[in-house]
Amino acid sequence: MNRLGEKIAKNCDRQNKEFYNSSAWLNRNEIFDHDLRLTKEYRDICMEVFSTLYKNQTAKKQKQKLIDIEILIANLIASKRKPISVSLRKNEYKKTRYRRTSYYMPELIKLMEEHNFINSETGFNDRKDPSKSRRTRIWAADRLLEMCKDLPVTMISSPPETVILKDWDKTILLDYKETPKTIKIRQVLTKANDVNLSANIFFKKYRVSPILTAVFIKNFSYYGRLHTKGYKHAQSFSKNERLAMQINGEPVVELDFSALHPHILYANEKIQFDGDPYRKISSHEQLRPILKIALLRMINCRNTVEAKYSIKKTISKDFPEIYDNLSAFGIKSIYDLVLDILKKHKPIAKYLCKGKKTGLKLMNKDAEMAIEIVSHFVNRGIPIIPIHDSFIIQSKYAEELREEMDKTFKKYNGGFKCPIK
Repeated sequence: MNRLGEKIAKNCDRQNKEFYNSSAWLNRNEIFDHDLRLTKEYRDICMEVFSTLYKNQTAKKQKQKLIDIEILIANLIASKRKPISVSLRKNEYKKTRYRRTSYYMPELIKLMEEHNFINSETGFNDRKDPSKSRRTRIWAADRLLEMCKDLPVTMISSPPETVILKDWDKTILLDYKETPKTIKIRQVLTKANDVNLSANIFFKKYRVSPILTAVFIKNFSYYGRLHTKGYKHAQSFSKNERLAMQINGEPVVELDFSALHPHILYANEKIQFDGDPYRKISSHEQLRPILKIALLRMINCRNTVEAKYSIKKTISKDFPEIYDNLSAFGIKSIYDLVLDILKKHKPIAKYLCKGKKTGLKLMNKDAEMAIEIVSHFVNRGIPIIPIHDSFIIQSKYAEELREEMDKTFKKYNGGFKCPIK
């Protein structure tokens, strides 16, 4: 390397060090994920770290501390050199149905720093301006990175609880009493996760995480949809990317219920709706995406005014060319569109613009349907990944999936049908 090259390399090293010591880098922190684990073949690293931390000592609760170390290492490696925001308060690591970590975590963080496994920036509390307060940030030191150089592809998401209940704001995890419904859902998801994890599910070179949880809001009558979790989880891919996935080396299909919620609402009124509920509003093909947005927003909004602003905000941002030329399609204003939808879909108008509970109840029903469809296949050892109202499966099972979806919709909706595409 010539002198100029050496000078450029030194300058790059200096800039990197300055960046990694800057507040900008520290503030780009990741949130500590209590669900991350290592695959079994790499858990020996945890014992190696444990033995270093407690050398020549008799450590109490060794099994729990090994679990804490494993989850901590999984977070440090998965963050890809970004700092992780952590609490050093013991009570924030109290074991619950949603957490495996224990109150030993602050002790382990301190010991790992003393033994040069991690680096840290101590947090602080700004009483004058709480928004400026920061938790302690930690990141993997070179010693740990060298031990774990083969780990980035081995992170797995393993939630201790697959049936999750959140508050209305979706920020607080709630405890709950078991019911036959929660027990059944957990049994299906446990089986599904076992079957899906035993399969080789890939998008190109990336292993896809198929881990499923069911998320409810406030109680078990609202929401409940199935979510995938983990690094490169299935629902993080686009529709086109999902179609390029392979399960056990075989191509896949994705079948979905077309206009699921409008069809459920018509079934509630004992009406078989045939056709496309969005094209019923307007036959212009270009308008279909915004008509879909409009009708679905009306299912979830409290009133027509809220619906108007919600629809306007979305389509003006995502479809500016159509929004700027609505008059060319005979639409005077967004509010007129809302009124036209109420008129065109008069049989189900009583469900529209009545608040988010309508949408949450609909999603609760489609989640029950999804659980039944998933159960049908995983009980036979067939991998299947739900994407809310659609399902990914090996192509050879496409017709069986279509039949099961059709049968399940009829079962939950009075014998009425919904198109599947």
